[in-house]
Amino acid sequence: MELPASGSDSIVKKKKSPAKNIPVEKSSQKPEAQCFVEKLPNEILVTIFTYLKPKELLYGAGLVCKRWHELATDAESWQKAIYCLWDDLRVWRHAPVIGHLEILAPNEIEVEKVRQLALSPNPTSVRSMRIILRHPKDSLSILRKYDKTLRMLDLQVAGQDAQPDEWKEFFDTIGSLAELRSLSVRISPNSSDIPYNKQISAGCHSLRSLRVRGQETIASAIVRDLGSVVSSLTVTCSFNETSVHLIQSLSACSSVEDITIPCSMIGAISRLSSLKYLKVIADHGPLNLSEAIEAAKPTIQKIERLEVCTSRNQIAPSLTINQLIAGFAPYLKKCKTADLRGLHSLDEYLSEFINEAEKVQQYYLCCRVYHLLHLEQMPAVTTVHAVLDSQGMYVPYVMRAVNRLKKHPKKKFSVFFHCLNV
Repeated sequence: MELPASGSDSIVKKKKSPAKNIPVEKSSQKPEAQCFVEKLPNEILVTIFTYLKPKELLYGAGLVCKRWHELATDAESWQKAIYCLWDDLRVWRHAPVIGHLEILAPNEIEVEKVRQLALSPNPTSVRSMRIILRHPKDSLSILRKYDKTLRMLDLQVAGQDAQPDEWKEFFDTIGSLAELRSLSVRISPNSSDIPYNKQISAGCHSLRSLRVRGQETIASAIVRDLGSVVSSLTVTCSFNETSVHLIQSLSACSSVEDITIPCSMIGAISRLSSLKYLKVIADHGPLNLSEAIEAAKPTIQKIERLEVCTSRNQIAPSLTINQLIAGFAPYLKKCKTADLRGLHSLDEYLSEFINEAEKVQQYYLCCRVYHLLHLEQMPAVTTVHAVLDSQGMYVPYVMRAVNRLKKHPKKKFSVFFHCLNV
């Protein structure tokens, strides 16, 4: 069989037809896209730029939008910007104001960055700061630079080898933060030689919120000093019912209206005379549950909001916290809102709480559909925000009940489905 010559017309090559329905970008669309970028609000551009790497931020941002240099000098648009100190230090010259600053300096190289930032002209203002340092003296320069603008401070200091005069200077510097509204303190050294002489309350007259962690002796001294100043206090799960010094310091908290406290320390709230909002962190619970409930009863009768949450650091048995909250229910005479999303959704104690807490009007909870039907029958309940197990989406009875409750003429039911793994 002879093959045709290369120039023969007997072999016809099929031409590929152009694909249909594929949009083709026109040259006229490019100016429109550029105009769209030019019209973006400053807040959106700042949000985009905070995700860029330092090199992209320094050398590529000008290619994205011509307004970058104007934006870099606009203090208002930087209020929500968040940066970490381990980023390239050249970034700071573009940021006259930073909303939140993260400083983690576990070694001398990172501490040197803190010193450079303290000496740099920008940013001139920082409103919120989180600092983790190994020595109290490493934070002095950066705190003094922003003593007129800093409003929220989360401070964690090791300082195993710090001297008493260095601790004194450290607390004096915190006390110079005149605009500070919220303070979270964790002092790690387990030593009773750390001097504290009420330096924070002497200068921080605007302080409203306090969170204590770490070493009990210094935490107790700070709570005793600021208890008559702050209205919100958080005691983390690093403490328990054996933290005698901290429990005694709660007697000085005459201004505290909002407290977050571990379940094991619940009996200590009897020392709080002005408490209105109680948030309980689930842990192993007190040794004698009935005694703790009896001690807390006078204070429980005055609270207006109850909330239950879980700890990020430890897995607590659900039975203890359920028994505790159910034991509170008969004494909630003024409580209008109960956020029970920290309770186990299949436990019978949730039904007991709903039945006993007759004054509660608003609920936030994870539950089953029969809990919702129970809440429907409670005359005081007006609003329910509930999360149901997503398995219920495939049960006709559950869906009919949920759809009916959402259309309730007198009560508001907001129901969502989520995998609860229960």
